[in-house]
Amino acid sequence: MRLHTSGPEQTDSYAAANAYFAGNKIAGQIILHDSFAAIYDHLADLTGDYLIVPAAYQSSEHESWGQLHYRHLTDLTLIDSLVTTLDPLAFC
Repeated sequence: MRLHTSGPEQTDSYAAANAYFAGNKIAGQIILHDSFAAIYDHLADLTGDYLIVPAAYQSSEHESWGQLHYRHLTDLTLIDSLVTTLDPLAFC
């Protein structure tokens, strides 16, 4: 299984991808992208692969995960969901 998400490895999305593999006892490859927009822009190249996007994700055009899901309804199939713990935020 090839699973795409936004990187780098320090992100909660990367941690969620690892949690998904571990929780489902699945071996796979996590492919990190510079942004979720980059993933959505190249969906045609990712046929057969999987994608993890946080439910709280909002694009730079202010589209929510739900709006993106419906816009790409014919391109994507919702397979599963998971809830993970987020790393605490640090304020400097």
